[in-house]
Amino acid sequence: MAGIGIGLASPFFYLFGSQGGGGGQPPDFIQTDSALWLLASEGVTLNGSTVSAWADQSTHGNDVSQGSAARQPVFVGSSINGQPALALGIDTHMPAANFTQGNLAEHETFAVFRTPSDPIATDFPFVIVGRNPSNRGDISFNGSGNMSTFAGNSATIPTDAPLNEVGIARQLATATEHTAQWLSASFDESITVGPATQEMGACEIGALAGLNNRTVPVDLAEVIIFPRELSETERAEIMTYLGNKYNIPVPDYVIPVQANGTNYLTADDGASPFVRDRTLPMSLVLWAKAPTSNTAAYLATAYSSAQVDGWAVDFQTNGRFRAQFTELGSTDGLRVDTPSGSITSGGTHCVGFTKQSGGCRASDVELFIDGAQQAKTVGFDTFLSGTWVDPAGNPFNLLGRSDGTAIAAEGAIYQAAVFDVELTAQQMTDIYDAGASGDIQSLSGLPAPIGYFRADGPDFSDLVDLGTSGTDLVVRPPLT
Repeated sequence: MAGIGIGLASPFFYLFGSQGGGGGQPPDFIQTDSALWLLASEGVTLNGSTVSAWADQSTHGNDVSQGSAARQPVFVGSSINGQPALALGIDTHMPAANFTQGNLAEHETFAVFRTPSDPIATDFPFVIVGRNPSNRGDISFNGSGNMSTFAGNSATIPTDAPLNEVGIARQLATATEHTAQWLSASFDESITVGPATQEMGACEIGALAGLNNRTVPVDLAEVIIFPRELSETERAEIMTYLGNKYNIPVPDYVIPVQANGTNYLTADDGASPFVRDRTLPMSLVLWAKAPTSNTAAYLATAYSSAQVDGWAVDFQTNGRFRAQFTELGSTDGLRVDTPSGSITSGGTHCVGFTKQSGGCRASDVELFIDGAQQAKTVGFDTFLSGTWVDPAGNPFNLLGRSDGTAIAAEGAIYQAAVFDVELTAQQMTDIYDAGASGDIQSLSGLPAPIGYFRADGPDFSDLVDLGTSGTDLVVRPPLT
């Protein structure tokens, strides 16, 4: 796929990344799978210097138009990275009169635009809106300088009023997730506020009739609406295409390994250092996607050969994340859970735990979600007996347990890191701020992880340890 920049950034994982400059070529699935695709370089009908119609480039014919010259946008031949755009005025309104897709209960929308050069006073300056008679889904840039989306609830990103800045705005609205994202040269942030509660209906560009009837004066270059949630790979391709075309720096994307209920990744060479003597400190951090149905999903385990001595971290039902430690020959152990409902079903989370040194008598275990401490447990006295290190060597597993009895059916892993020290709360926050594709190994102020694994795509394949242990992960059962 020319211009998308897909390739091996290292021998270990695939990246999708922007090379900068214009000329990005769109992925083929935009035209076939989108409900609406508007780009200022195609399908524009001029009425002098203004635009009376903007033709949908998808296969659905959802053209937008405006017969009144006073409410038409102005065509700009060279705007964002030399590409054309439509300059929306405060009264611009271009509806899709015959929107063929019905009401979209689930959708993912992208819009590329340049923010205003002057502060905007109005509170409802819409850029793109979809609505049915009572509900709507929109992307907006309001008078306070915040990029926000609405899908029955609001997801607002405080962007410190970046004026005259080019960015990609994204909205995801499903029954389990409403996420807003704003990505520009100076700002890359997303926020999830829970399930979307309203549908997107007939598309409108600019002002929303009956709601302040004003829009924000921006240069709008491209709009893509999909009637479904994209896969991680598709989303990375869209972001990379738009980043290349409009010279917007986009991050390298790590595409997570999706649990399949059959295979798991394991360090089965009998030399893993990840089951550690309980008198020693340790930390684990995962960037992971929660199951959509609140089913239990093992994300990482490290057990002795007897499978009862070691630790496990997993998603649980009722929206919980759990870290637990067990002891060989004993029913005693140590377990810490987040509060019920603390995990967004289907959402992406940075989850981690730290264990202090000194065994469990003096060893606190702290559990972090998205950079914030969610739970803390002090160890039991009875946990001190016995051994916690199997002399035969101990496996480390992702998305399952090496006896094959606890393979994750849902959930996904972006990356995982194991440390032989207790990380601080600030270090946990730094990892969260770096994002699911951020390079944990290269973050300043962090110790070197003894094990570090980055996903190389949604399909299972062996993962090389980028940490200091040299303990690679292989697929079990082997793929045939």
